[in-house]
Amino acid sequence: MPTLTSQQAAALSAHDRSVSLAAGAGCGKTFVLTERFLAHLDPAADAPQLQLDELVAITFTEAAAREMRDRIRQKCRERMQAAPAAARPDWQRLIRELDGARISTIHSFCARLLRRHAVEAGIDPQFEVLDAAAGELLRLEVVDDCLRALLEQRDEALLDLAARRGLAWVRIELARLASETTRGQLRHWQQASEQDLIELWQQAYEREAPRLLLEEVRSSDPLAALRQTIDPSAAASDKLREHFLLLANALAELDAGEGDPLTLAATVHDLARLKGGSRRVSLAKKDWYDEAQYEAFKDAATAVRGLIDKLQKLDVPLEQTQAAAAAGLELVRLAAKIRIALDDAKRQRNQLDFDDLLERSHELLTDPDHDALRQELAAETRLLMVDEFQDTDPMQVDIVKALCGDEWQSGGLFVVGDDKQSIYRFR
Repeated sequence: MPTLTSQQAAALSAHDRSVSLAAGAGCGKTFVLTERFLAHLDPAADAPQLQLDELVAITFTEAAAREMRDRIRQKCRERMQAAPAAARPDWQRLIRELDGARISTIHSFCARLLRRHAVEAGIDPQFEVLDAAAGELLRLEVVDDCLRALLEQRDEALLDLAARRGLAWVRIELARLASETTRGQLRHWQQASEQDLIELWQQAYEREAPRLLLEEVRSSDPLAALRQTIDPSAAASDKLREHFLLLANALAELDAGEGDPLTLAATVHDLARLKGGSRRVSLAKKDWYDEAQYEAFKDAATAVRGLIDKLQKLDVPLEQTQAAAAAGLELVRLAAKIRIALDDAKRQRNQLDFDDLLERSHELLTDPDHDALRQELAAETRLLMVDEFQDTDPMQVDIVKALCGDEWQSGGLFVVGDDKQSIYRFR
């Protein structure tokens, strides 16, 4: 076994708590995941001994699942050869059973779960899993069929949306909503009012606008021009040199992005001036050796203040906001109809797509009526390991937590990942 770093060793030896292992590319996260899996099967290892079916490993792709299974099989062969003769039959048995080990993608895991508990999930256990291409084709067919039917019925909402945005745009958005929105989310938003949606947007604006403001100011041409004017050698007075130092420090804090964005922007705004402000600055041409440098600072400072003033006053007219909310809720209403038609089409064909696997497993594991089943499944899963955890979405995280039981934080969960390698950071 290769020499472990102190962090790898700590991750492997922590058995009284759940572990989240974060590291960059090439640091051996998957190696540690594999070693942790093996440690619970090797009687010679310093870890609680588990049965193979009590271990679950979830990977991001089928290829990664095959690679992990192959790695474990090879390691088992190596340990079998090094083991005493009396222990080799146990290793041989384990190698034979590895094909049935619960090492898979999250979708394959959910498919197996649903087939096993099809009665509780309310589905036919012989369902076919649609791949991504087939699922997308079926979705578009259903969207087109629904749109034709709604146009024939002269659906007022659809006609209004098509007149304002174009039928092609409506088709794309409805297909997206039918794909990316769960049944529960559609039910929730069908009950929402325009005011509910506007309030949510306002909360998002108040949360995100300051950060976006900071990014806009930081990358602006006026600020780049202001930076170039900060030259202590151009200062003809101690007062200007001190002001340059304060402004340089404020710009450094702005670049770092640490702290409240509005406060950082306000500090730069206050210092980007010749007179006034909270510090009651009073600068004039005589504080510069060169009048051209004075003019350059004045122009750049004025432009920066104007940019910050403009961005801080950004507001969406209420009339436009209400119109957008109304259109959004109409889209939800239409998407809900399409989702019902899509579910009917898949039910008739006895098919589930990848999103269905997750959504139905989530419903099965989080429905209070099936709490006894959830506890049974949690008891069966003594250790759940998840690779590339940075790309799991909230629904997948709920599934993982449910499988680990109510005490998921204190043991039974081992995840590895690297936020910098996230493919689906938007999740």
